[in-house]
This record gives sequence, structure tokens and C-alpha cells, in this order.
Amino acid sequence: MTARPDGDPQAVVPDESIGLTLVTGFLGAGKTTLVNALLRALAAHGSAPAAGPAGGEAPAGREAPAGRPEIGLLVNDFGTVVVDGALITSHNRDAALEIFEVADGSIFCTCKSASFVAGLRMFARLRPRRLVVEASGMSDPSGLTRLLRENRLAGDYRVDRTVCVVDAVRYPKLRGTLPALDAQVAAADVVLINKSDLVAQDALTALGDAIASVNPDAQILVTSHAAVAPDAILGGPGVDRSGDLVSCSTPETRPAALQLEIDGPTRADADRFFRSILDDTYRIKGWARVDGRWRYVSDNSGRIEWDDAPGPDDAPGADDAPGADTVATGAGGVDRPPVAGVTVICPTDRADAVAAAWRAFCARGAGEDGTDE
Repeated sequence: MTARPDGDPQAVVPDESIGLTLVTGFLGAGKTTLVNALLRALAAHGSAPAAGPAGGEAPAGREAPAGRPEIGLLVNDFGTVVVDGALITSHNRDAALEIFEVADGSIFCTCKSASFVAGLRMFARLRPRRLVVEASGMSDPSGLTRLLRENRLAGDYRVDRTVCVVDAVRYPKLRGTLPALDAQVAAADVVLINKSDLVAQDALTALGDAIASVNPDAQILVTSHAAVAPDAILGGPGVDRSGDLVSCSTPETRPAALQLEIDGPTRADADRFFRSILDDTYRIKGWARVDGRWRYVSDNSGRIEWDDAPGPDDAPGADDAPGADTVATGAGGVDRPPVAGVTVICPTDRADAVAAAWRAFCARGAGEDGTDE
């Protein structure tokens, strides 16, 4: 490996392995907020500091292609639509950013690892200065290093740090029934206890103790809105992750993912519907056309929030999106799915109830002849 110039820890030479920063955390914990902040920092200051290789040195003589992207981003969404990729793009339009998307499962699951490897191979050819991987909320990242080695990618990447974003409100309630939450903490170099502004100090202390019991070696940082100095996240080296890939497709471990395509209701009516299903869901996020315009909607620790993030109006085929009377449960992911719609992820045993509530909501918004009132 070619050494960096003295005094410039951010410089990257063409034949060097690609620094990989992995961001994990449960659905809605704040991963995308953190990724957006990291991308802004990387775009402003160049690639992040990186330590020695964790997975082997880059192949000798490797040359960076002309026009290489500054930053690579691999986004994994558990639902059938990669909402986070579109949201990140809308917030980073000026960045030299290349995105690869994997939908409908976890990149660390045996059912989706081939798609993950395809993305890693693409970035190995493009040679970005850094690759940020945002894993799905149900991922178990313990097999990352092993996956790189078994697919002959260890020389292309050095795993700098694995960062787990923990939802301070939901983690204590869900960790007993969702093993992935503790698996994410156990695999992390850095754990962010996020949404600290929503819980009391004694609860934060208890949560910190619980996380330390799962992973006593992790650096634990308490944050609100995932606000943290980039240097605390970027860099390395990370811990070797040579665990086994596991399947997340069994009935016991795989939640249901529904795609609701919304075009027509008022925001007030849609808000009431989403609040009515909150207790039956793990995650709600995506774009809905309400009051005649696209709005981004998501749940946040028991609340429904709307914002003015750029919507999919300019996406190919956006004007042909189905109306608000359809419910789709995904089977078979694609790398770049349509962006319009709201993803709802819920326990499998609550999927029928959520779908029934949605159909009832749609029926209330239609006239007797089946058309909108």
C-alpha cells in the first residue's frame, strides 16, 4: 500500500483500498440522518481519516478510473422500495456521489448477500475515496469481514468502523423480541444512543449500562438527531467481523413490508390513518401525495412527522403511480425500485390488520361509485 503524504491524513492515493464505514441500527433509529451528516462532512472535507487495512492490502498497481466518485453509498432498505436512497439524494444533490440500492431484505441475509456483493464489486471498479454502507434496520452485520474475504474483496476494502444507531425510546421495548437489535450493538465499534432528548436521564443511564453489557468494547456516545462530530464516526480500524451470514427470511425473524401508494387524501386524513396504525408497526416512511403535493412522512418514536423533503415528482413514471386504493406486499427486490409510496414495516402477525385498516381508510375516502369524493 502506498503511504499517505505527511501532514495530510485525508489524502488517498490511487492504489489504496477503499475505506468502508458501516452504519447499522433499527428501523427509524436515525441512520439516514447520520448518513446525511457524514456525506456533507465528506463532501466538504474530502475522504475521512483511515487507519491500516482490516481486510488486507489493495492489489498492487490498482489505478483509480477517470472520473471516480468522491463518495460511494450503498443503501439497503428492508421494504420493497428504497426510500432512504431517494431521500439522501435529495439532500446531497451537489455531492460527487454514486449510489447503489438494495431493497426487500437485509444485505447480510443469505437471501440478499449476492446483491450486496454486486454493489461492492461495482464500487471496487469505481474506486470511490470512501464507501458508506447504510444497512437495513433488521440487519445482523457480524459477517461483514467474512463476506469480503469469501468474495475476494478483502484487498479492495478496509473496514474502518461499524456504527450502530440506537433508538433510546424503542430499543429497551423491542430488544427482547427482536434479536437483531442486540446483534447490531454487539457488532459495533461505536454506538450512538440517539433521541436522548426524548427520555429521562435515569433511562439513558440504564440504557447505556445495557449496551455496555452487550458490547463492553464499544465507544458509546449520547446524541440527539444523530448529531455527532464526524471524526468520532469515520476512521478506524474496526474490529474483525468474521461471523456467519444468517437468514432473515424465516417466519420468526422477517417482518412484513407493505407498500401503500397514496395519491389524493388530505394530510389531516392521512395523518389520522398513520397514527391509527402506529402501535401495529415498526416503521412508516415514504412519500405521499396529500393536499395536491408530495410530502415525506415518517414515524418518530410514537409520532407521525411530515416535512417538505423533495418528492418523486420528477421520477420516471411518477405521474402513472397507482391510486390510494392499493396495498402491495413485496416479493423479490430490485436494485432501483420506484420511489413513490409509503413503506410500512410491521410484525408479520399484524400485517393483515394494517392492510385491513388501509382498505377501510381508502373506502372512507371514495364515493359510492368508487371514485374520489
